[in-house]
Amino acid sequence: MSDANHYSQCDPERVAPHKDVEVEVETAASRRVFQITEEEYEELRESYGGYCVACRDEAYGVEPDARGYACDSCGKPTVFGIEELLMRGLAEFVSDSA
Repeated sequence: MSDANHYSQCDPERVAPHKDVEVEVETAASRRVFQITEEEYEELRESYGGYCVACRDEAYGVEPDARGYACDSCGKPTVFGIEELLMRGLAEFVSDSA
């Protein structure tokens, strides 16, 4: 599927760029990062999951490289897919041992 075709099938309200997204990401970066285990990572990838950097809620139905999707909980366009969070340094792996 071409990129143009892929984006035309997305909900424009959900993926519309927002000028405050980078500000929100910078603010999130100054807070603690999302800490996930490898098992949680696999679950998030398989279920198209990510997190909202504003309210920190989990989000589903987002591509792994998603950025700036609207959050179902807080409404801000600050949902990122798990791969994007890892690449930005906003998520890190932790040991799953107790």
